[in-house]
Amino acid sequence: MYRLAAYECACLDKRYRYQNMVNVYCDFLELVPSKEKCFILTMAPFSKTDKMKSLFKSLIMLFACIYSGIAEGQDFDAFIRQGDEFSDKRMYAEAADSYTDAIRLKPKNGFAYNRRGNAFLLNKQYDLAIEDHTTAIGLDPKDAYAYGNRGAAWRAKGAFDLAISDFDMALNLNPKNTWAYNSRGLAYQGKKDYASAIENFSACLAIDPNSAWAYLNRGTSYQYLKQFDLALNDLTNAIKIDGSNGSAFAWRGYVYGRMNNFEAAIEDYSTSIKLNAKDPISFNNRGLFYNRLGEYEKAVADYKACIEEDPQYGMAYIGVISPLLRLRHFDEAVGYYNAYIEKKLTSFLESGNNQYYQHYLKGLMLLQEDKNEDALESLLSASDAFGETFNEETKRSYIDILFLQGVALEKLNRTTDAQILYEQSLVIDSRQPDLEVVLQRLHELDSKTVQSDQSIPEISVITPSSSNVELASGTIEVVGRAKDVSGIEYVKINGEPVEKLEEDGLFISKVKLTPGENTWVITASDKNGNIASQSMVLNVTGGNSRGTAIVGSGDGKTSVVMETEPVYHAILIAEQNYDDPKIPDLQHPKRDALELGTILEKNYGFLAANIDTLFDKSREDIMMAIVKKSSSLNENENLIIFYAGHGIAEKDKFGDVDGYWIPSTARSGLSATYISTDDINKAIKRSNAKHILIIADACFSGAMTRALPADAAREVNRQYIIPSRKVMASGNLEPVPDNSKFILYLKKRLVENNEKYLAAQDLFSSFRTAVMSNSDTVPQYAAIKNVGDEGGEFIFIRKQ
Repeated sequence: MYRLAAYECACLDKRYRYQNMVNVYCDFLELVPSKEKCFILTMAPFSKTDKMKSLFKSLIMLFACIYSGIAEGQDFDAFIRQGDEFSDKRMYAEAADSYTDAIRLKPKNGFAYNRRGNAFLLNKQYDLAIEDHTTAIGLDPKDAYAYGNRGAAWRAKGAFDLAISDFDMALNLNPKNTWAYNSRGLAYQGKKDYASAIENFSACLAIDPNSAWAYLNRGTSYQYLKQFDLALNDLTNAIKIDGSNGSAFAWRGYVYGRMNNFEAAIEDYSTSIKLNAKDPISFNNRGLFYNRLGEYEKAVADYKACIEEDPQYGMAYIGVISPLLRLRHFDEAVGYYNAYIEKKLTSFLESGNNQYYQHYLKGLMLLQEDKNEDALESLLSASDAFGETFNEETKRSYIDILFLQGVALEKLNRTTDAQILYEQSLVIDSRQPDLEVVLQRLHELDSKTVQSDQSIPEISVITPSSSNVELASGTIEVVGRAKDVSGIEYVKINGEPVEKLEEDGLFISKVKLTPGENTWVITASDKNGNIASQSMVLNVTGGNSRGTAIVGSGDGKTSVVMETEPVYHAILIAEQNYDDPKIPDLQHPKRDALELGTILEKNYGFLAANIDTLFDKSREDIMMAIVKKSSSLNENENLIIFYAGHGIAEKDKFGDVDGYWIPSTARSGLSATYISTDDINKAIKRSNAKHILIIADACFSGAMTRALPADAAREVNRQYIIPSRKVMASGNLEPVPDNSKFILYLKKRLVENNEKYLAAQDLFSSFRTAVMSNSDTVPQYAAIKNVGDEGGEFIFIRKQ
């Protein structure tokens, strides 16, 4: 009887139920001999204090052992059972104490060490766990359970090779151990050896086809390899086997998100939250995808729920800033960032250069103070400082930087520039309903401005740039631009309509000249009937045999006059491996891009630091890179954008043709996942670069371009000084083969060229016939309309 009272006393002590313990303790005293009773009575008053609790428990256990008379094995089993009960309740420290009591009774029992080691593992005391399992292995070198548990502890510490070694031993001892296969797969996954991980999960499934965890883990490995269809299949199987597994829904939601199927991602995360309402990660990720869909209020609610569940979850503090900005809750957004700093939290900001984010936050604060010029300057600095590596969080940050720049420009009444920025942001990510509303408002404002416009157009002449020309008899080409908020209705020179007038007001025409002084008048009318005129005087002297005007000195030297050495940049895009199995992979785009980059660097002075490579990137990654690079360049810089990959040209119901690049993440037949010519036009529209040359090894659309004058001036200095926006494409509407003759001859001519200055049009002309003679494609070269082309040429300058 007294034995049972003492044991119950010890159990109650472990649960800290002191009042009940005292009651049982009193019963126990009635059964203890008087000598020992006096000693225990002396200690009893201290039993309720924290300092004496452990000592008192030890005394109770001592007397329990002295007076129990129970066989040793029976006590051992009771402590094991008690430890298991604590483990089931996730009271791992208490469980370890119980297992320690069992070990005290049987210090050579490996089972008890394994049990305690597992409690240490679950309590994240990995070193203690390893020590216990090592002891168990020493007691029984064939204990597969001990090897497996020690491997789990090594894996938790990130010692993946040691973990794999232990799992190997466990499987050698028990080849049918599905848990060991699954755990070894996770260790390989930790090493980022996803192929080996998949082999192990598959081995587990071969033994147990109903292992939900093996399907889940194999699915996560497939998603790391970007094999999203296989990942979805496995995760769906995991859910079919165990529909209560919130992790499977969360991972499938993540995969849907990687595939830009945000609606499906949200649905899965919602199920995950129903199954585990305390999971902060699911709230955070669902908030991320709500934000990507433009459902800003729901995004804010989820981020706040994440923070409520885990106040130390730094990602949520940063994530909530974006939707708060879109809701124009600027003060609250800044408040969350300040809380993030004060709590010393961490997120993606600490993983690399986050200087851009400091400029971004500074710009936000300056906007709140209506210091709009300073805010815009800070936000432009944020764009310049933005890194080249994008993930889901940083992508959104860049889009938000563009958004705030637009807000600053609106406040400065620069609505046209704001519209361009908003359009660029939508080109990167079209799911921004707030920007669509803003653009609609600005367009309506423009319409009202146009209707009330009474100002006359502005006329500027780009070429000829000098008032002196040499000519025997003939013509001169005039290139200029007329600007007006209501648009240009017509441009005339000496009363005759110009030969070419673009939507953006660029005009090109030939004017007859005679020796001596020539006066001619340019007249432009906007669409409200406001008319402006500008007179020009040219002095024509001398002559040449071609009968065409030569502007300037006419010394015949091939040179480029510039104050500073031009700077050259390149974006090399190669889309070779496609996620959608309906889109066949290609073999040569990466090779062609790398070889072109080598030629540009070796032969034409492109610095390696200025050559960006984007291989197998998403539509968003490509558009963000083009927007960022082109917007950062100044008038002394030049840019080549090279694309190799699938392309398609389509006619709409109106008969208009548009061309598309097909990025690696595209879905077959879904044009919203492609990159259109209009997307590219908007991306480069804001650039201040001197020249932009797009080289596309894919079929392309004439809808992007305007025709070039047949006899464009060939003098190099003129070609370089005048800005240009040109496209050189391997085909028009016809498909382009993988092993492209266009790229072959392009690279060949660039290597063989011996001229110091090589205009892009001359380069194209040098191999166009060769391409047509050796393939079924018809290469194209033209100016890109409405993005600032003024008739100049990209000039390749060969290294000497």
